[in-house]
Amino acid sequence: MLAIHHFFNRAALVLLLLVVLFSCRKTDEYAQQINDTPYLITGEIGMGPGKKYDGFRRSYLVGDTAMLIGRLFLDRPGSKILVGGQSVKIEEQSRLLYNLNEYTKQPESLDVIRFVITREMGIGDHIPVSLVANGQTIQAPEITIRKFSGSMHRTDTTLYVDLLTNWKPANSNLYQQNYRPLINNVSLTSEGDIYFGNNTEIDAYKGGTITPLIHVNDQFQENGTTFTIKMIQGSVVAYDGNTLTFSAEVTEAVPEAATSYIYRLCKMELATKKITTINRTLVTKGRVTVNEPAGPFEGAIGTLKVVATQLKTDMNGALYFVNNYAASRTDWVNEIDWYSNGWGPSSYYVSPAVYANICRVDAGGSVKSIFKLDEFFMGPSYYNIPGRPLELTTDYVISPDGKTAFGTCAVNMGMNYKQAAYDLEHDEILMMPKSFYSEPYRFFSYDTSAVTGYHRPEILFSYSLNDDVYLNRYCFTTEGELLASDGASIAAVDLVNKSLYCYAGSEMGIGTNVPWQDQKTGPAKKVGFGAETMIIGQDKYGNVIYSGSQRDYAQGVSFYKLYSRK
Repeated sequence: MLAIHHFFNRAALVLLLLVVLFSCRKTDEYAQQINDTPYLITGEIGMGPGKKYDGFRRSYLVGDTAMLIGRLFLDRPGSKILVGGQSVKIEEQSRLLYNLNEYTKQPESLDVIRFVITREMGIGDHIPVSLVANGQTIQAPEITIRKFSGSMHRTDTTLYVDLLTNWKPANSNLYQQNYRPLINNVSLTSEGDIYFGNNTEIDAYKGGTITPLIHVNDQFQENGTTFTIKMIQGSVVAYDGNTLTFSAEVTEAVPEAATSYIYRLCKMELATKKITTINRTLVTKGRVTVNEPAGPFEGAIGTLKVVATQLKTDMNGALYFVNNYAASRTDWVNEIDWYSNGWGPSSYYVSPAVYANICRVDAGGSVKSIFKLDEFFMGPSYYNIPGRPLELTTDYVISPDGKTAFGTCAVNMGMNYKQAAYDLEHDEILMMPKSFYSEPYRFFSYDTSAVTGYHRPEILFSYSLNDDVYLNRYCFTTEGELLASDGASIAAVDLVNKSLYCYAGSEMGIGTNVPWQDQKTGPAKKVGFGAETMIIGQDKYGNVIYSGSQRDYAQGVSFYKLYSRK
């Protein structure tokens, strides 16, 4: 019996040892598997005294240098980084010791690589990035790649201004009598072609020549129906230059014309001049006895009530507009307001009956209300419209990629305005000033001159989108900087980090006039951009196109190109 007992004790001990050995081996295998697992750092980490990695970057231009940090195992066979399915060519590689585990305090050795973004990786959004190592494939967040030239993120001393053209409409006296701008919509293609218009015509500047496109009294036929342009409310060209979208009040030989104003939102194929109506809306004339039900405010573009003004677009083909439709109400008579004179308002929102929301139309024709009018002089809107609230929707700026908007979030006593930046992709506020007045911004100086350089770490800066209902002094670059014509110079502003530098002109000319900036053309440091400069946009070559005064009824409107001579 004792022998049997010893046998079982020995057997149990052997079994226990086998279990322990097997478990240790499994633990070692698991540990090795963990050690062999590749990964990328996507968040912010320190890289030594005064240095940091800002995290995985999501947007690039062709020619940019990308940096990745992680356990990459690039010294092992078969390991590679793929962007858009293309293996990257590593330009620089180093190691970084970093303490990822706060408990063990054991530093890990991370790979740091840099490579150049190329056109072959793809152009557009949703470009895949993956890490292949040790038989595993790790998917990183998708990135966006654009092919447009960008700024230097510092003052380019070779910037130069050329006059492109000057234009004055034949009926400029009509605009002077009504004190309306000579142009009220202007947009740019990737090649730098300018499409501009007012209430009576739309024209294009392309290849050094101005070509008329649409005029009041022009007739168009579509599906057996003839309509005549009565007054143009807005227009915008697609960034690829293929289509023009315009909004107009029209006349038609139909019974509804006796009781309604007729508005059409149309697209023109520029190669063929073919017109397609994407929305036709009737606005009731006269007083009504029953209030018209409001909405819907979102849905298929052809099903909504739309009077589109202030049209804009982005590089992805989305269309933006302010919907100034007003539902018929017993306390609102359309004849006494801007529908009756056809010119469109000199200032909007004379009644909270106007929708006044900013809409985005995607490539499939679906409308989303991204901003609503919260409250202004006439009180809150009558309607429960979707979207983030703004106190003014008369003017807004959209980034080229359609991911960021800039608009007026608050008004103080009708005199002071506060602008905020919004992330449209994630529905977040990116930046909102604390006050209605100038705030300190970090300033980056690149001018060593004692006269023209601004050698202080901060500068007081403020925004104003309310100067003109139709056009503004701001535009986003393809890299996300906000160009702001302020004083005699143009500033490049990082809205999120509240910093700026002088993009064009002189540093001392930001926010004020200086005597050495008194030219219209020539070296940018001598050009006085001034309060009348309206920035139209940036073409794919990085050139900034802008115009001068829109109300110079004697001389007309001048268009300029600001470009690098490097």
